[in-house]
Amino acid sequence: MIAIDKAQVDKIIKKRNTELKRQHNRAYDKLEKLKKNNILSHKESHILRRILRGFKKFSLVTLSINEMVNLSEEIGIMPKTPKRKFAGKNSKTFLKDEILKALGYETKRGSFYPEYFSELGIKSCVYCNSQLTLSLKKEKIGTKKKYIAKFQVDHYYPKAKYPYLSIALFNLYPTCASCNNAKKDDDIQFQLYQERHEINHNLMGFELDQAQKSKFLVTRESREIEYTFFNKTCPEYDEKFHITEIYKSQKDVAEDIILKSQTYDKNLRKQLKKFENINDAHIDRIILGNYTNPNEIHKRPMAKFMQDIAREAGLKISL
Repeated sequence: MIAIDKAQVDKIIKKRNTELKRQHNRAYDKLEKLKKNNILSHKESHILRRILRGFKKFSLVTLSINEMVNLSEEIGIMPKTPKRKFAGKNSKTFLKDEILKALGYETKRGSFYPEYFSELGIKSCVYCNSQLTLSLKKEKIGTKKKYIAKFQVDHYYPKAKYPYLSIALFNLYPTCASCNNAKKDDDIQFQLYQERHEINHNLMGFELDQAQKSKFLVTRESREIEYTFFNKTCPEYDEKFHITEIYKSQKDVAEDIILKSQTYDKNLRKQLKKFENINDAHIDRIILGNYTNPNEIHKRPMAKFMQDIAREAGLKISL
């Protein structure tokens, strides 16, 4: 919904440099074994050679956005190959699935990604901002089956077409299951990672109908509240992710914010400041009930909606 500063990713890459290099080397070694341990068709062998050659030039995990573009053009889309039995397998699989397994994409969903994206400050879906990005999956652990919380991740370059980019950090878009299923492999004009000076928080958001707000203040009927979603760069965004439909059910949230805007008392801030280790940002979050910094909307579901409605309603906090 709103881009994040790519410098934040660069900072984590620098911090986790050794760990990420190990991920790259481990994945590269497994791709080598996949090629070495199987009698491949000419098409299969050709694509694997190109992938391995590409990853000798670039880091597998920490590809920059420009490097990712170059590699996607150099290697291209994964060609269609028939299912076959690979070494050590009892059943037939596609080569793209063997590449994904070699890169460890599925494993990282339950191990590395939750920690990484938490550090990056992303917990809510980057498309709708209405839900968490975790999904539950039942897996066998030892002799028992347990539910494991795994990160739901979409790919700017779809992993079905570009499996070799499946673990590139700048290709990962944390999302809820609903938006991931809605998007599938379709292209959407949304760049999650941008330079700080390029980020515009006002290209999409919510506008409160002021006339309907006035009616609500008279009737106190939440059904009177109306707001609209807009996206100035991608007209089909709402149609694809059903943002308007999702937020129709949040009129009670808008109602609370409007009432806060009417009843907000500056004495409340003075009273809260009496507590130790409470700063203005904490007080704003207490008043709104969510993060109030536009750069932090990914930290909690509904943050963008609540910030926009608060601004439109005139709630006096640091928006």
